[in-house]
Amino acid sequence: MGEFIAGASAREEFRVLQHQVDDAYAQMRELSSDEVGSAFRMEMAERLEAQERANRGLMYRMFAQIADPPDEVGLVGALVDSLWARLRIPRSEIKRRMKVGAGSGSAANSSARRCPQLPLVADAVEAGTIGEDHCG
Repeated sequence: MGEFIAGASAREEFRVLQHQVDDAYAQMRELSSDEVGSAFRMEMAERLEAQERANRGLMYRMFAQIADPPDEVGLVGALVDSLWARLRIPRSEIKRRMKVGAGSGSAANSSARRCPQLPLVADAVEAGTIGEDHCG
């Protein structure tokens, strides 16, 4: 996944990258796709699906680390309520994501790899190669 960097630097880099992703999606939403042709639309659909899967892999990592933080003591009950208020998704979905993230090893990184139940599946989910629907 990458080399270790200090918390403040990692937070800043994540924020910069998230702003870049947000900006790219905003630009794509503004761009007309009326004249690009179906072959290109299929290419875009493939890329968007891979991006959605990669996003889900990162989401599972975040949820797994919220449930079992590698850098602080976790308070899952209070965090579930806080996530519910911030994300507006059911508490059951929050808990499910935490469980999936922990089970797939998505909380892992190169400096402190956990032992996921299915390491190749965990790597593929986090990379966006396969989606949650492939994990049965």
